[in-house]
Amino acid sequence: MTVRSGPELAFALFTEDMGTWWPLDAWDPTSTVVMAWRPHSMPEPPTEVEVTFRSRNGATVVDLEHRGWERVSEDFRERLYEVYVRGWDATLDRFAAAADRGTV
Repeated sequence: MTVRSGPELAFALFTEDMGTWWPLDAWDPTSTVVMAWRPHSMPEPPTEVEVTFRSRNGATVVDLEHRGWERVSEDFRERLYEVYVRGWDATLDRFAAAADRGTV
């Protein structure tokens, strides 16, 4: 694929403005996003991450469900499930800190 724009614009469009061109069937802005999750190069199918956002008492409750573990091999589950559980906790702590600062 070749595009007519320069690399800086193409990168920004692909990363920062993905919502302007990506087909977002699992997308419900301000409420829910569902993603296939495969941040590794192992020969395993993706799992699925669903994140929901709901208002409560002037704040936002963010729920993350990482599902689809039955799709991957037993060895993969045994080695990485707990790693992901700890990783989501650490990652969501960073998200919460950014959200509390008002960082977008």
